[in-house]
Amino acid sequence: MNSEEADSSRNRDYSGIIELLKGYTGHPGAALTRSGDAAIYVACFLAKLLRKKRMLIPDQGGWLTYKTYPLVFDLEVEEIHTTDALIDLNDLKKKADDTCAFIVPSMGGYFVEEPLESIGELSRKRGCLVIVDATAAVSDAVLCNGNDADIILGSFGKGKIIDAGYGGFISFREKEYRDRARELLALMKFDRDGFLPVVHEKLIHAQKRLSSFFSRSTQVKEDCRNRNLDVIHRGSRSVNVVIGFASEKEKNEILKYCHAKNLEYTLCPRYIRVMRSAVSIELKRGSIAL
Repeated sequence: MNSEEADSSRNRDYSGIIELLKGYTGHPGAALTRSGDAAIYVACFLAKLLRKKRMLIPDQGGWLTYKTYPLVFDLEVEEIHTTDALIDLNDLKKKADDTCAFIVPSMGGYFVEEPLESIGELSRKRGCLVIVDATAAVSDAVLCNGNDADIILGSFGKGKIIDAGYGGFISFREKEYRDRARELLALMKFDRDGFLPVVHEKLIHAQKRLSSFFSRSTQVKEDCRNRNLDVIHRGSRSVNVVIGFASEKEKNEILKYCHAKNLEYTLCPRYIRVMRSAVSIELKRGSIAL
């Protein structure tokens, strides 16, 4: 392939990715970044421009840089109460006044769907920018819906729904946000062209892959229910399955199941999952045949 053909192929993949992201989010503008964290950084920069001092994050079920990146822009971080990573709307209503933004995962800890429509409505009424991290649900009609968010972002890293191993994205409800972030986006740009075909292909199949994870988690939840295990937010669609325990005996029962089914897991409390004694079955790390 000569350089002209390579450029043409790159442009096709890049344009295809942007169109898919715009289609999935319903936002008129989208950009690629070098990582999901880079997208979060850009979102925090935009939040700072609103000239308010506080930024809201969930008290569990979020991502690590929710806590640290706002501080780079001299923003105070305040946590919204959750019930095992499910946003408490009453607490949001109390705290959203005089805040610049609320960054929230569309699926808390990869295991509970957040009420994004209500979050969007409550936040916008109070002049609070809504930033939705859709890493766990890219392509979902409900959890990656631009009607409920001013900004949607996500990661394409290893173990994600779009598991390309590199990159991320950010989309904008308003052209103004894209324009104001243009220089920073240039610094944070997706700069490994070899990954473009991979990202493009993964995005094409995103809905099928996500549906497969939902089906698999439903089966794991049923298995756990039959074993009388405490599945947290059992009725929610999810990628991972999180199971609480109150004793070493219960914990060992969960681990016994994981080992028997060859399932990867991580122990909680962990901010990125749930802040109580639990086992998170990490289905997102496994392979899904398409």
